[in-house]
Amino acid sequence: MDLNIKLNQVQQLNLTTQLIQAIEIIELNSMELEDFLMKESEENIFVDYQGEVERKKTVEFLKRRGEKKEDYYGVPDEEESSYERYISSKVLLRDVLMEQLDALKLTKAEKKIGEFLVDNIDSSGYLKIDLNEASDILNVDTHDVFYILKKIWQFEPRGIGARDLRECLLLQIEDGDDVLKGIIEYHLEDISENRINKIAKNLNISIEETLENIEKIKKLNPKPGSGFDTSQEPTVYIRPEVFVEVEGEELTLSFEGEGSSNIAVNEYYLKMLERDIDDETKKYLNDKFSRTMFLINSIEQRMENIRKVSKEIVERQRDFFLYGSPLKPMTLKDVAEALGISESTVSRVTKNKYLQSNKGIFPMKYFFSTSISASGGSVSKDYIEKLLIDIIENEDKLKPLSDQKITDIINKKGIDINRRTIAKYRSELGIGSAKNRRSFNGK
Repeated sequence: MDLNIKLNQVQQLNLTTQLIQAIEIIELNSMELEDFLMKESEENIFVDYQGEVERKKTVEFLKRRGEKKEDYYGVPDEEESSYERYISSKVLLRDVLMEQLDALKLTKAEKKIGEFLVDNIDSSGYLKIDLNEASDILNVDTHDVFYILKKIWQFEPRGIGARDLRECLLLQIEDGDDVLKGIIEYHLEDISENRINKIAKNLNISIEETLENIEKIKKLNPKPGSGFDTSQEPTVYIRPEVFVEVEGEELTLSFEGEGSSNIAVNEYYLKMLERDIDDETKKYLNDKFSRTMFLINSIEQRMENIRKVSKEIVERQRDFFLYGSPLKPMTLKDVAEALGISESTVSRVTKNKYLQSNKGIFPMKYFFSTSISASGGSVSKDYIEKLLIDIIENEDKLKPLSDQKITDIINKKGIDINRRTIAKYRSELGIGSAKNRRSFNGK
């Protein structure tokens, strides 16, 4: 019997618990880090941490621009800015509807039907249960359910409780406008397909009158419940951590939390370590002290990585910040190789973090874009999208360009891109197809 012995060299990376957590800390944005440290301060007697009351860099940045926090966040500067006050100020759709239901003179049975229907209205304002199903569940006649639904149709916002788009729009128009009613009832699909001539011919009205009525329809609300809060989920806040200021041809960066992690070592327990204490207590204190020093070091490393990566991104996208030029192609790999760090580190550093400049607030991931080959080099997706918008804005509105014709125009500029990609970018920008962009009055 032959025994074949093979030696395989395997490279393994054993990650310690501390190393794993150090990596996780890099990923945290400032709000997540604040929550993490608050929890840590409750569990570790050595950690003295006080969450910042004011985000100093944000306030200073906005003051220099003559702006206020609510210009970006919709949150006042004074005591109303507390999280609890902000959450409690949200208006729930159900509360608005129930208040109107309570104002009606209904029997106990009718009130029960009304409450059931309100509870089955979705976030867009539509009734998402069949009337027959509702009558079976409530053990009442379908006509009784419909009677209460018609009451709800009179509520504000108008269109609430509709069962489909057509019904929603009809509930919002005045009685007696037969042309408008006819277009909504029979020609919504024609509107979406821009078949203006067909609508005008079927209703025996002019193109101008057809367009006027379509404009009226566009002003109606297809989602009457969208202006209200429909859940108890917490509001997602954006807090920039990187700030870019433009001064002439110079770009200046500053960072939230720079120079201070807002974490300190508790002096009382530090002095206790130097006293004559029992071994068990000393071991406990030493473990907590080591943990604290690890956290301080990890937070400093996190800040250093944010600083390095941000500077590299801003330098590579310099023309965007100075002149509003399209973004240049830039990948995680480009930044990683320039800084001598891994792509995964760049990805973690930019995850869920935001940059604020005179152009607005951007996710740091926004500045990364794959390259598209072009004569003399390469261009980014952002460049293509801006070019696409420019072409469409300047096209003949009576004869809009097809995706293929737009592709041909861009190809002639030396950019190698296909029709399918152009169609995808156009759709992502919320721009309709040539058929839907066609205008009948040249505007």
